[in-house]
Amino acid sequence: MLDMSGLAPALNWLGDFRIPWNVWTYSGFKGSDTLLSWVLDHVQTKDLRKMWIAVDDPSPNGERIGLSIDILNARLESVSLVFPKDYVQIGNQISLAYAKRTARLYAPRALSEKNR
Repeated sequence: MLDMSGLAPALNWLGDFRIPWNVWTYSGFKGSDTLLSWVLDHVQTKDLRKMWIAVDDPSPNGERIGLSIDILNARLESVSLVFPKDYVQIGNQISLAYAKRTARLYAPRALSEKNR
């Protein structure tokens, strides 16, 4: 599971997830997107195909503070996936009350349909 929100360090431990070595990347700091790109480059192809993704919801003014979806999609392209088109939302919004934000968890559509 990859936390693209940059806001939920414990989210990775709420499920039975395998996580990248860098379990939490702060968003909004100089170098955050560079680090995200580096981490994604080191995720094995088989893991990219089944990786769940947590993404922060936009604020009322439409702003996301999480990590770059464009960088995520640049890496997912290598396994013929596009976020969010090839993903389904799992469950309800996740409250990140301390940050006054919410996030959503997504799984690859193919993986979700396989488990139905």
